[in-house]
Amino acid sequence: MIVYWAPGAGLGHVTRGLAVLHTLHPGVRATLVTTSREVCRVPFTAAHDVVVVRPGDRGSLVEAGAALLSAGPVESVYLDAFPAGLRGEWATLGTAGVRTVHVARRLQLGAYHAAVGEHAPRFDACWAVEPLAPAHEAWLRQRSGSFDALSLMDPPSPEEAAPPPHTWLVVHSGPRDECAALLHLAERDAHAAPGPVHVVVEAPALTGRPLRYPAIRPGYARIYSGAGFNACRQAPRTGARHITLPFARRFDDQPWRHRRQQMRGVHDLAA
Repeated sequence: MIVYWAPGAGLGHVTRGLAVLHTLHPGVRATLVTTSREVCRVPFTAAHDVVVVRPGDRGSLVEAGAALLSAGPVESVYLDAFPAGLRGEWATLGTAGVRTVHVARRLQLGAYHAAVGEHAPRFDACWAVEPLAPAHEAWLRQRSGSFDALSLMDPPSPEEAAPPPHTWLVVHSGPRDECAALLHLAERDAHAAPGPVHVVVEAPALTGRPLRYPAIRPGYARIYSGAGFNACRQAPRTGARHITLPFARRFDDQPWRHRRQQMRGVHDLAA
């Protein structure tokens, strides 16, 4: 059994986990662990066994991890984003005889260590799904049997009719003030556009509707989003002009991702 451990707010960890599994283990059924009750809206999870655990304290996550390890033969455990888990739960869970893999994205390592401590498992392998800060990469290389970059491919989405021309997408699953800031930016740009523009809003905090999944699809002329990992990976692949606003996160580094996309020329500075 492959266990992909992806607790965290929203569906970002789940989305990355599905892409990792599809890239490395296509067609293999895995156990995907999340704290998001919104996971029921993700169609691709039907290909896997999904375990929703309480997003509470470290103890509850340790208990959930121990239950999985004792429930049956576990071949591999993938730890998403956080080297020791969301609350540091994998610092004490025994992984002897289990292949332990870390999927690393940009992480404010100092803030993470201050919150959960510096203890983490030793990894048989580490896959970096985006460039890491030098200190972060060095720390992971010291405790990983192998360290390699991995370019992710998402599971194929059902085909849908493309949106009409000159349609822009505002997409964000975060709090109302962040969604409002993105919508304000899109409306400001639409007002200055030379022709009519239709703005589609996929932001539950504003619309009261669940976020369509996947929300980022080909056919939009522009996409407005935060500078989260999945948005910055998926939006440029659609061919849309991608405009991001970096939001403050405890462990993620959205300002870095926003600057990197600027330097790569995939979107303009949203200012």
